[in-house]
Amino acid sequence: MKSLIADNTKTDYMKQLKLIVLGGEELAVQLVEKLRKLTSADIYNIYGPTETTVCDKCVCNKC
Repeated sequence: MKSLIADNTKTDYMKQLKLIVLGGEELAVQLVEKLRKLTSADIYNIYGPTETTVCDKCVCNKC
């Protein structure tokens, strides 16, 4: 996601997104703030074992 945000040619693409689901590493507040400037999509931070793609908790950062 960080590389997508850094690529200024993708800003129109980001505006079209409706939902962003992130997981696998800590979701920094700064990243959410940058995403908010690029898109109005709902952002979900998924928690679970990093060794799998199974998630056991989901937090919405739309608040």
